[in-house]
Amino acid sequence: MNHTIFQKLEKMNGHCKTCAKAYALLTLLSLVTFFIYFFNHFTLETLFTDPNALLPAIKIEAFALGIMHIVYSFFFKYIDKKLQIYGLDSNNLNEYIQRNQAFFQKY
Repeated sequence: MNHTIFQKLEKMNGHCKTCAKAYALLTLLSLVTFFIYFFNHFTLETLFTDPNALLPAIKIEAFALGIMHIVYSFFFKYIDKKLQIYGLDSNNLNEYIQRNQAFFQKY
C-alpha cells in the first residue's frame, strides 16, 4: 500500500464518519418533527376517543426512518465492497488509519 491509497482510505473514512453523523442527525430531526406534529395535532382526549387518529403519523414516521436506514445500509455496503480490495471493512477502517498514520506520514 502506498501513500496515495492511504489518502483514499482517509477520504473514505471521512465519508463514513459524515454519513454516520448525517444519519444520526436526520433520525433525531425526524423524531423531533414527529413529536412536534404529535403535540400540535393531538390531545389526550383525541387519543382516548379515536384510537386510529395516530396511525397515519406513525406510518409516515416509520416510512421516513425505514428509507433513511435503507440508504445508510446501502452506503456502507458500497464502502465495504470498495474496502474489500484492501482486506478492510468500514468497522475497522478508523482503527487501521490511526494505527498506520505515522508510517504513511514519514513518506
